[in-house]
Amino acid sequence: MTLIDSHCHLSFKDYAESDIPAILQRAVSAGVSLLINVGAGEGYEGNEQALALAKKHPQIYCTVGIHPHDAKIVTPEIFKKIESLAQNPKVVAIGEIGLDFYYEHSPRDAQEKVFARFIDLALKLKKPAMIHDRGAGERCYEILRDKMINSSVMIHCFTGSMDLAKKYLDLGCFISFTGIITFKKS
Repeated sequence: MTLIDSHCHLSFKDYAESDIPAILQRAVSAGVSLLINVGAGEGYEGNEQALALAKKHPQIYCTVGIHPHDAKIVTPEIFKKIESLAQNPKVVAIGEIGLDFYYEHSPRDAQEKVFARFIDLALKLKKPAMIHDRGAGERCYEILRDKMINSSVMIHCFTGSMDLAKKYLDLGCFISFTGIITFKKS
């Protein structure tokens, strides 16, 4: 059986370049043969860093996108840069994209506009989408329902109800859970 870490953040500031060989060795020792390093989460630059790391290591692939927290920074130029990065074969998905109405670091309307645009990019490039849905379940579902017919989607950060999970599954989405599931109020 091949295990894949489908969502890691190896290019975040928490890790130095010199940490990566040991991290990869621990992954192999644990039976994890491939890692998908998420480019979104630290502004635009995280995407370039994620792709650079993927190019250096054969067992690392990456995603590109803008996290909903950073939706307010997306300009036409940033979108074009991400679209260009997404053409690389080491980029296996568009993400982490979506909506976060729990923290609302970016206005909701900006998040929705950016999310829809990145969904369109995933469809155009025929790449899966990695979705962050925190506290925005019904709106996130509506956007996906309207745009993602017959496309691969992983709802990475899922905080919704069982009914919402069923709706996502009916669309053909995969659902995963973050550490939020361990919080007392979850």
